[in-house]
Amino acid sequence: MCWKVVGICGITNSGKTSVAKALQKKFKHSVLIKQDDYFLPVEDPRHVWIPEIGHINWELLTSLDMDKMVLDINNVLKIELSELRLLFIEGFTIFDVQRISDICDYKFYIDLDYDMCKARRLTRTYDPPDVEGYFDKVVWPEAVKSRDKLKTNVKNVIFLNGSLSIESLINSVLDYIPFKQ
Repeated sequence: MCWKVVGICGITNSGKTSVAKALQKKFKHSVLIKQDDYFLPVEDPRHVWIPEIGHINWELLTSLDMDKMVLDINNVLKIELSELRLLFIEGFTIFDVQRISDICDYKFYIDLDYDMCKARRLTRTYDPPDVEGYFDKVVWPEAVKSRDKLKTNVKNVIFLNGSLSIESLINSVLDYIPFKQ
């Protein structure tokens, strides 16, 4: 048997991590790899500094160790199996990396409108914390750019409405992946 790979991408605060974690719990022997685990340390020189707001741009692929993430994904996929297993890959820009996009058997993008995204973002705590203006000057424009690029360059993506409940989003994903729990 083999691995089936489910990519769950989406705009910040859309519920992608909650959905991915819930799906991992539903499927015995599944694995979850989260893009947030690959952020570079604050002091890393590869970060892009935004002088106008005095803050790192954490919304770029260059703020992540994507080579390490791809290596970890490939190491999971090398594990020999006697039964079908699921690998869930979750993150805000995972489909911007062709090496990840190409291995996904199922691709989901959880979207949100500006108002809901900003409202949810303001309720979260980040380390380092967002500075004033970061959402409007960086987060939202980068998210829109990434989403637009995805719509143009990535095939077979299923778009989900992030304003729905987490349970509804989980059920939507389950409607598409033909595996028993």
